[in-house]
Amino acid sequence: MLDPFLGNRASPLSFAGPRRFIPAPLGITDLGHVDTLVISHNHYDHLCWHTLKHLPNRETVEVICPTGLAHWFTKRGFKNVTELGWHHVSYAGDVKVTALPAIHHSRRGLFDANSSLWASFLFEYQGFKVYFGGDSAMGPVFRQTGHKYGPIDLALIGIGAYALRKLLRSEHASPEGAVEMGKAIGANALLGMHWGTIELSEEETFEPARRFTESALKAGYDEQDISLPSIGETVALNVQERICELEATGTEVPETR
Repeated sequence: MLDPFLGNRASPLSFAGPRRFIPAPLGITDLGHVDTLVISHNHYDHLCWHTLKHLPNRETVEVICPTGLAHWFTKRGFKNVTELGWHHVSYAGDVKVTALPAIHHSRRGLFDANSSLWASFLFEYQGFKVYFGGDSAMGPVFRQTGHKYGPIDLALIGIGAYALRKLLRSEHASPEGAVEMGKAIGANALLGMHWGTIELSEEETFEPARRFTESALKAGYDEQDISLPSIGETVALNVQERICELEATGTEVPETR
């Protein structure tokens, strides 16, 4: 489970702050047993206590988070917490989890600016790679990520909350920047996220999806390689099919841990 935001507001308060205009399709208990929780950074639309306080297995769920965030979890009853710095690795069962750079920041209160790290994550299972971008602007570091960790089968990249650009260009990628980021990391397919749920910036609600699709097509992605799932929609990842493709080409498929 990645950065679950199922509360009504991205705020420390239940009665004030940015509010959802699309209802959450389910509650956290509807997901069934959660083995691993991965958090990219501590902003309220990514680390949502209104959501996590309803997690029934806080004492046993495995938490993977950036450096500096473990204390937030342990003081709320989470017992199994692993902090990762950039390029550090952990395992969630057979899935290799690597924390990677992102261009963003952290803050949860008035006096804790950048006191914890922020990150993107790469998940690897038998040669199949999924990239979760968290929140990030575009920058040269992603070409380094692609050189070291690419190619990547699927990249989940934020495409919204970018206007006004003068204020947000160092925090969130534009839709075009998100596609550029996907190209830089060597992503074969893109899934646009972080848009159309709460009002965090000034762009029109559905503008990110339109610009993202247009940019991805211009960049050479096929329509079937561009995903913009609706809230509540399920998307199947053909992991086993990809593993078979790797084996057919003679590519060595890593053993599971």
